Order: sequence, then structure tokens, then C-alpha cells
Amino acid sequence: MTGYGRDMAVSIEKGLEIGAYTCLYKPFETNSLIGIVEEISRKKLRSFLGKAHPSAVR
Repeated sequence: MTGYGRDMAVSIEKGLEIGAYTCLYKPFETNSLIGIVEEISRKKLRSFLGKAHPSAVR
């Protein structure tokens, strides 16, 4: 999360290359943050459960 998007472009790009999910720019909407956390949680759970249980997470 940063308020200096232009100044941090190289660092943001590097973070995304090494596995960061996204970058939030300040000010951000709380609902956006919650949505991203929920999306990451669903993806991690799907990965943990494997493809054998697609109905376990909606």
C-alpha cells in the first residue's frame, strides 16, 4: 500500500514480479481492501483443497 505510486513504480513492479498480489494506492476504499482479501482467501483455499473440490468454495 502506498501513497507514492509514481515514486515507487520500480518497487511496485518488483513486488508484483516476486509474488505480491496487487498494490493499493492511498487513499483506498475499505471495501476494495476487503474484497481483495476475500479474493485472495478464496484462491488460497481452492489451492489448498485442490481441484478435486471445486464446490467447496464459491
